[in-house]
Formats: sequence, C-alpha cells, structure tokens
Amino acid sequence: MSKKAFEEEKKTVKYYLKIAMEAKDYRSLNTLVAKVRKQHFDTTDSVISEALKLHKILTKQEVESVRYYLKMGMDGNKFEVLHKAMEQTDKLRASGINFSEYEGIEEQLEDAKELLKKLTAEKIEYLTHFLKQ
Repeated sequence: MSKKAFEEEKKTVKYYLKIAMEAKDYRSLNTLVAKVRKQHFDTTDSVISEALKLHKILTKQEVESVRYYLKMGMDGNKFEVLHKAMEQTDKLRASGINFSEYEGIEEQLEDAKELLKKLTAEKIEYLTHFLKQ
C-alpha cells in the first residue's frame, strides 16, 4: 500500500472511529480497533488513543453484562436467559475477547454450561412425556 493510500485509509478509519465513539457502538468500534491494530496505525494519535480507551471500557461492560445475565439465568434456572448469555459469549469470543482475563467468569461459564445441559435434559424429558400423552 502506498504512503498516500495508507494515509487515506487512516483518515477514513479515524472518521469512522469518531462516529463509533460518539455512538458508543461496541461492534463498530471493535471492528475499527482491529483494523487499527492490523494496519499498525499510530496509537499515540489522539483519536485512536481515545478509541482504544473507550474500546477497553466497552469490552469490560460487555463482559460484565454477560456475567450479569449468567447470574440471573443461573439464580432462576432460566433456560432462555442462559442460552442468550451463552450465545453472546460465543459472539464476544469470536470478536477477540479472552474471558480468562476477567476474574471468575470462566468458572461462571462452566457452571452455566452444566446448568444449561441439565435444563435442556429436563425440557426434553418434559416434551417427551407430553408427546406420549
């Protein structure tokens, strides 16, 4: 990539970073931050630096949101809540979040998986019984 194309790309990314930061849009910000890292843009640039800080905060909020819904689902044995939380976990892992960096969440995820298996088995047993009648 030529220097001019690189600078244009950086300018475009910075423009979209500003929009994503203003909207506090985690998905867009995550995609753009990945591009910043891939292209090795200057992270001391004020816009990029602020975007990286906000990305870190929003990532923590996403993880805490998952933690909250896992707890809510496990406390009430709520299949749907647990299932949605596990789907969100998969999406976040795919976007590059490493849950082992956050204290206690891996254990919570394992407990949720076990409870989800149990609730699924109970649901299947109930439906089987219901269909037999």
